[in-house]
Amino acid sequence: MIGPSGRRALLALAVSTMANVPIARAVDLHLFADAGKACAYLATAGADDVARVEIWLTILQRDAAGGEARDRLLSARGDAERLDGEARTVERAVIVIETQITQRHALLRRLRDHAHTSDARAEMRATSEELIELSFDLRDAKARLAALRTAMAGRHDSAAMIDAAHSTARGSGRTIRDCARERRVRLARPN
Repeated sequence: MIGPSGRRALLALAVSTMANVPIARAVDLHLFADAGKACAYLATAGADDVARVEIWLTILQRDAAGGEARDRLLSARGDAERLDGEARTVERAVIVIETQITQRHALLRRLRDHAHTSDARAEMRATSEELIELSFDLRDAKARLAALRTAMAGRHDSAAMIDAAHSTARGSGRTIRDCARERRVRLARPN
């Protein structure tokens, strides 16, 4: 018998590998958004796909019955809050860096007016180097912010999809299982 952590690991593994499986061989968790969609899929599914749907349904029902869905969602919300906090910190850093770049550009323009002295030329060189470093920092911060936003959107979409699948498995599991049985009977009949 698979324990709660084993079911959670199996569900996570299945979700992470679904993108790498050809569509004909994958069972999309979006099928479990409603029983009608799952039954429509099962009406034409092959024997292997019927078995996959039944396996997923069993995993989802056990996961939801054991309270794993609630625990996973609470964990996902904690991750989302952490990512959101990090994104806000990076957004503030982007604003600070952009302000510093604007200030350094203004300083560089003022220094150009006095470029005839060696001190001004040395300060221009140092300011130019700072601008280059600030530009790299800004690029890195914006890339990190984009990655955080993508991660936040992906986590939200995945959590919503799994939550919907759990809900359907709880509420309409019997209907989906009946559709799978009917399909298996039709597949077993000789043509």
